[in-house]
Amino acid sequence: MARGRRTRGGRQRALWLYLRRSAAQDEPLIDFGILRFATYRISVVGGMPLRVAIGAAPFLLPLLFQLGLGMTPLAAGLLMLASALGALGSRTLVTAAVARFGYRQLLIVAALITSSAQALYALFTPGTPHLLIAAVLLVSGACHAAVLVILATIGYGEIPRKRMGHATALATMGQQFSVALGVALAASLLEAMHGLHAQGAAPLAIADFRVPLLAMAAMPFLSVLAFVRLTRGDALHAVHPPA
Repeated sequence: MARGRRTRGGRQRALWLYLRRSAAQDEPLIDFGILRFATYRISVVGGMPLRVAIGAAPFLLPLLFQLGLGMTPLAAGLLMLASALGALGSRTLVTAAVARFGYRQLLIVAALITSSAQALYALFTPGTPHLLIAAVLLVSGACHAAVLVILATIGYGEIPRKRMGHATALATMGQQFSVALGVALAASLLEAMHGLHAQGAAPLAIADFRVPLLAMAAMPFLSVLAFVRLTRGDALHAVHPPA
């Protein structure tokens, strides 16, 4: 435990030193100063909790289907295809949806649907019809894909072209970190719940998945707090980026 605290302390000091030094550089490797652009900050930082929830789903769901609901690996894999189909289909509709409803409204609705889907996952039982599960996965997959496309669009709208490389690097790092954090949080909660419920060396059970899934269902609400700050002017910047 003491070693872990020393490691965390060393990482925090290293990050602080990097931030201090990079602030004095004209071309830092990772330019955190680019977060001063409002729409970029909303996309990268505000969208992070939503990306955490999205990143946790591909880890939790196959385990839930097989260990919690007793499905075969083949059945679990076929159900996960519904999410991929939803994602594929939504990409063809994003442009029309943005023109009709706007970035702000779509992001808020997609975040709330993602939250609802995560909560519904926690209610699945071995008796839940596979068709119903597939329908939930189809809708959630469509929302996941749509929100990621929209976040990427608004994120780069205000960025000057000469700083686009820095924006891309930081956004990519943030996306990968969000997915990894989602898996790590979900795994930690799953292990903790299993430790509370398990008797001896018992395998994972359906009850172990409820808290991790509900915790992930709460994450998108944090992103909604950021999305409500978007304005129509932000949307126009996304369509007409500065030179």
